[in-house]
Amino acid sequence: MEYLKCYLPEAIVDERLAALYRQVKPKGRTSHPDREKMIRMIKAGYTNTQIEAEIKISRTIICQERLILGIPSKRPKQLAV
Repeated sequence: MEYLKCYLPEAIVDERLAALYRQVKPKGRTSHPDREKMIRMIKAGYTNTQIEAEIKISRTIICQERLILGIPSKRPKQLAV
């Protein structure tokens, strides 16, 4: 902190904030707080719409989680005619 005194001699430095200044944040995305609950609901047989209404997670995220778990969606795919 002495280097600050040569540039800003009258500055008041809060040491608590200075200690946190260069901390490295973990890389990557954080997990959704209700992810474990969503997985339990998927395994229990809930539909994507029911899970979305209960936990307020988008259906896109629910479908991605289904793909990761290898559990197909309840709705059968419609074939193009």
